[in-house]
Parts: sequence; structure tokens; C-alpha cells
Amino acid sequence: MIVFELICPDRHRFEGWFASSDDFESQKSRGLLSCPVCSDSSIEKLLTAKIGKPEAEPAGETRKSRGAISAGSLRARKRASFSKRASR
Repeated sequence: MIVFELICPDRHRFEGWFASSDDFESQKSRGLLSCPVCSDSSIEKLLTAKIGKPEAEPAGETRKSRGAISAGSLRARKRASFSKRASR
């Protein structure tokens, strides 16, 4: 999912959540977007800073090597911990 800050001609600002930038453009071209305040459908994206992961990992470094844990691994650890406590 991607979040865009949107604005209508009356300068009402609001967020829109989309599967992709192409999804935003598709919904806009079909007239599916409208301002939640005034219902105007002339919606534009505001420029936003790119926040998130860097374009490329530093040489020799991966998420796992930095100590990141996948969600599945974390759930498995929690289940194992719970099972140990429950069996006491």
C-alpha cells in the first residue's frame, strides 16, 4: 500500500491509500476519487518526501545481517514462548 496526500481545488487536504501509483491514476481517470469535505472530484496528489527503505542495501549488508526479524519468525518465537509458559 502507498499513502498519498491529496488536495482538491478548494484546498482541502486528505490522505488516500492505494495499491500503487498506477492504482491512484486509474481511480482518478475513472472519476472514483472525491474530496471528503466538498465532494469535488478534481483531486491532485501533493508532492511528498520519499520515506522508507533505501534504494539499495549497503555492500555486504542485508536486513538479516542487521538483526531484522521477519514477521513469521517473530510469530513462531511468540508461539514457542507461550507454549513453554502454558506447559509449566
